Amino acid sequence: RDLGLSKGIEFGFELGYLLGLTEMLLSSATSDLTEKQETSLRDLIRLIEAFPTADEIFDARNDGRDHSTSSLDLAHSMQRIRVKFKVISAQLKLPKATSLKGVLADATENKLDTTTTSDW
Repeated sequence: RDLGLSKGIEFGFELGYLLGLTEMLLSSATSDLTEKQETSLRDLIRLIEAFPTADEIFDARNDGRDHSTSSLDLAHSMQRIRVKFKVISAQLKLPKATSLKGVLADATENKLDTTTTSDW
């Protein structure tokens, strides 16, 4: 159960990061994007938005049917999203630091302190 909760948080964090980054790239660089790049970004957004919500997962798991080969293969869905993002990263020549892993590594390396508030 704890593993499921941990993976759920991990998936949610990653999906939120990828969705935010993708929407930012789409809105800020629309004029600089080729049609193929823009289509790829929109496809990634569709994949992320199609990822089952917690309610959909819970309902499917508790409806009494066997879901071993169902469309709720979360690992497969996440893998498709990750691969699509890697393709987009290559198309747009994004630095490796743009990946969630790169961002987290950079934050850890720089020991960003998120426990204190800044003076505005």
